[in-house]
This record gives sequence, C-alpha cells and structure tokens, in this order.
Amino acid sequence: MGYFKVDRRVFDHWLWEDKPFSKGQAWIDLIGLANFEDGKTLYHGEIVACKRGTVYRSISFLADRWGWSRKKARAFIELLESDEMVTAKVTKKGTTITLMNYGKFQDKGATEGTSEEHQRNNRGSNEKRRIKKNKEINTAAAARDEAWEGFVAEMKRRGEWTEEDERIANSRIR
Repeated sequence: MGYFKVDRRVFDHWLWEDKPFSKGQAWIDLIGLANFEDGKTLYHGEIVACKRGTVYRSISFLADRWGWSRKKARAFIELLESDEMVTAKVTKKGTTITLMNYGKFQDKGATEGTSEEHQRNNRGSNEKRRIKKNKEINTAAAARDEAWEGFVAEMKRRGEWTEEDERIANSRIR
C-alpha cells in the first residue's frame, strides 16, 4: 500500500490542537514523538540513551497532549500492545513506549519499495489516461466523419456535389 511523508512541523500546526484526539491521531502522534534516530536525551534529570522508534513520555503527558484521561491513555497503549503495535515499559520515572516495526516503515528501504509501487501505480494511471485519450480521439474522429458525411449528403441533395469532388474526397480519406 505504501506510505507518505509527514513533516514533524504538522504537530505544531493549529489543526493538531483540536482535542480530544481520535485513536488515529494519537497513533500518528506517537509516531511523531518517536525518536527518529538513536541518541541521548535528558529525561527527568538523567541522561537516557534513546533508541530509534522509542517514545519516552509519561501516560500523564500523553493524556494531557491528547485531551484524554490517564485511564483512557493507558487503555489505548494497552490496546496497541495487544495488537503488537507497541511495547510499553512503565517505570517510576515514566513510560518507555517502543513502536514495533518503526524501522520497516521509516527506513530508506521502504522509500525504494514505495517508489517502485508508485511507479507501478503511475504506469497503470498512464495506461488509463492513454486509453481515455484514445477513446476521446476515436469519438472526435467519429464525430468528424459523421459531420463530413452529413456535409456530403447535403451537397449531393442540392446537386452541388460533383464527380471531381467525389474523386478528391476519396483520395484524401482513404
């Protein structure tokens, strides 16, 4: 099916401020909050090694961010765990949420696969456009031929169509 890129600045846009979040918004927000590369961060006064695809946030933080109760936020994370979308580890300092398959959807390899899929889709779309254009051409040609035949019929009815006109017309059409 593929994917699309979303600039992280979307999370700062006024559209993202509407609360409460839907489950879909909360899921996309988790992806946006996830570390996109391994690194280190200051987390509750300690330096913590951050793994790619991991979110270091408390349930309270997420609940407030999403406009939900802590109970609803916790239930949502548990729901994601039951569907094997995340793993969550709760500590005294907060919750570590690891997005499963984060790399699969974010790595350059996914871009290449998506590009191939995009090209296949474009080929299909181009073929559909070509078929549609041919139909339009054929329809226009049929309309032109019909108009020509009407013109010739009218000229013959008036007696203004000569053998010379017929010879010239036949040599150009065929």
